[in-house]
Formats: sequence, structure tokens, C-alpha cells
Amino acid sequence: MPDWDKYRIRQGEEVEITTVRHIAHVPTAKRIIEDGRIKSGLIYDKSLLNRSRISVVWLSANTWANGSMYGTVAFEIPWADIVNGQNIYWVEAVTDYNPTAFRFLLSKRDVKSPHAQPYDPARDNGPLRYRDGRWFRAGNLTSEFMIEEDISLDQSTALDFVNHHPRYCSSDGSACEDVRQPPSPQKTAARMLAHVLAKDHHEIDRLWKPPGVKAVFTPLEIGYSGLWLSLATRRTEFGGALRNPKSCTRVVMGALALYGLNQVEAARNLLSLINSEDHFERALLKAIRRHFREPRWKPDW
Repeated sequence: MPDWDKYRIRQGEEVEITTVRHIAHVPTAKRIIEDGRIKSGLIYDKSLLNRSRISVVWLSANTWANGSMYGTVAFEIPWADIVNGQNIYWVEAVTDYNPTAFRFLLSKRDVKSPHAQPYDPARDNGPLRYRDGRWFRAGNLTSEFMIEEDISLDQSTALDFVNHHPRYCSSDGSACEDVRQPPSPQKTAARMLAHVLAKDHHEIDRLWKPPGVKAVFTPLEIGYSGLWLSLATRRTEFGGALRNPKSCTRVVMGALALYGLNQVEAARNLLSLINSEDHFERALLKAIRRHFREPRWKPDW
């Protein structure tokens, strides 16, 4: 009996897979945007493949009610795009996780390893199944897919901001800043928005305002509200000498660069050079409108 049989999909536990996610901490997520892709890396945990020198991107179909231990920024990708043309290999079940995690390696090459067993989702009775053109997983378990290639951000169809797990972090353990001071999704969105505005990155502009999503629920609105709550609403002591729109815009761009680095107080101190909250708001709106090339954009409040 193969190892995967113990983790097969049981009655009432079947969940369809349509999308998967890569979740990262803010510094890594910023690097992903700068690279235009999610870069594969060596497997470093206690996996059976940790000495294989195989480089992978980690994806999962799960969402996390108690927060993610992988970070706070989620890039969503259609599962069909990921699995197309891939050979699928069963790797292991990680029983230290709660719930237990099943792991599959997806590769376009013929992998020769005693720790990667070829798996046919149309025939093998494990936690991943393919039936009638649809994919399913064991919904009572944690799904982990290791993809042996970089993933272009062009494949991503959604951007989301999630809570970090309050106790566990896959990369830094208890030293994780997001464990010690958990950021709200608004704060994470604000840091990411500040970064792309300050650095003029346009790689994921389409994900900030996805079509078919009510304006108030878009990542752009969430990021804007996070910036407003952190830098306005009496959080900054405005009253400086700057009133000129160009000068105010320059200061706002500098403050956004600081905020993206989580230097919130430094950002507020810089913004105090601006005369009023109204001048700040106009400069911030100008920065967003110019970046997204939408001269009439405003928050849907």
C-alpha cells in the first residue's frame, strides 16, 4: 500500500482546487515584485528532499483561519496554469503540522529520486485527484505543492493581504517581527502600496484594481485606507511650511519610501513639513493617480 493511501480523500472531505497561493513576508513580497517572478529556492526544512538540491516554489490551496505562518502577502495563481504539463510526484506527509500536510513535487522533467514517487491523480487514490476535468484535494489536510521552476507574476490573478499566525513562522520562528507585532491586512497592504508607489513598480498594477471587484474591496482601497489611518487622522503633526503641490508631492514620495521600510515614525516626521492634512491628501491622491494612470481616482468611502 503506497504512503499516500493513508491520506486519501474520504467521503465528505473533498474540496475542488481552482487556485493556489504563494504567501510571503513583506520584504520577500517586495523582492518578488521587483523580480517580476516568484523565484524557486532550495528546500531547507525537514523534507525528505532537503538534500536533493532541487529548487522549488511553494504553493498551497489552503486558506488559514488562524493566520498564515508563511507571511502576510498572498499571490494567487490559477491551479490549471500551474499543473499544466507537469509530472506529479508524491513526496511525503508532514505529521508535525496540524492538520497534517501532504506534499507533492511538480516538475516538467523526469525526476529520479527515492523520495519522489510518480503519482497519477487520475488513478492513484491519494489526497490529490483529477476527475472529469476537475481537480480535488483532501480538504481536511494541509496542501503543499513544490513547483520546480520560477513562477512569473504574469500568471498571478489576485493579490491579497492576510493575517500572520500569532505563534508560528516558517522562516524566522519566534523572532519574526510579524509574530511579535502582528500587522493588520490594512497595514500590510499600505506597506506594499507605499513600496510600489515610491519605487514606481508597475509589474502588478492590474492586481491592485482587479476587474469585477467592488471598489471598496480592491487591494488599492485597502492599501490607501491603511496609509490614511497610519499617516493622517491626527497621527502626523502637520503644520509645516510646505503648501506648494510639487513640494508636498516630493515629501509624500519620500515618506512613502520610509513607510514601505516600516519606518513609520520617520515617515510621519517627514510629513510634518506639510502644512495640513488636506495638502497631504491631495499629494497622496496625485501620487496614486499618476502611478495608475487614472486621473480621477479617489477612494470609495
